[in-house]
Amino acid sequence: MKGTKRKGEKLVAAGWDWMGKGKWDYIKAAACFHKAAKMGSADGAHGLGVLYETKLDGFVYDTALAAKFFKQAADKGHTEAQMHLATLYADGNGVEKDRKKAGKYWSKAARAGESHAQFMYAMFLFFDADEEERKKNVKAAKRWLKAAQENGELSTSIAMRDIEQWEKTGYFNEDKDAEAIMERLGKMLRGEFDDDYDDCDEDDDILEDE
Repeated sequence: MKGTKRKGEKLVAAGWDWMGKGKWDYIKAAACFHKAAKMGSADGAHGLGVLYETKLDGFVYDTALAAKFFKQAADKGHTEAQMHLATLYADGNGVEKDRKKAGKYWSKAARAGESHAQFMYAMFLFFDADEEERKKNVKAAKRWLKAAQENGELSTSIAMRDIEQWEKTGYFNEDKDAEAIMERLGKMLRGEFDDDYDDCDEDDDILEDE
């Protein structure tokens, strides 16, 4: 058993080597990951998921296959695979869109200590809920946001501000649109900032000429 595990670990390491260090041979990487996955390696299945999910020159882009392998790894407790799978379910990419399944896998990764999963699970509990569910979930959502912040996750303060505003006033912001907030936070997490985002004005003292 230990020998099989060690062999799987070596195959996974070889797979990642083929994806980097100037080699960039995705077919050989896939072969290594596939052998490891057949031995029961969650890391091997995760590696295959990454390959199929990423648009790579000379390799197949197939999010349905990515979801299949991510699920194999996720159901064995692989937190990164759980995050990938949750995102695929949330977006309906490669699988039928299912926010509850997305929440399930964000929850699993959050409980394993993954900071971004803690953030996304908080978003799911609060912003993806109807009014009654939101009232029940608000304490848990704030608790997960606090955990994510303590683990170094970005943008938690914005989400916390919107939740606390809802607690005080019964609405989120000017347009009272939870979906708009989710979209705004998602853009920020992907590094996509609107041109009119003025929290970092060039005239502020934060930016000083050297």
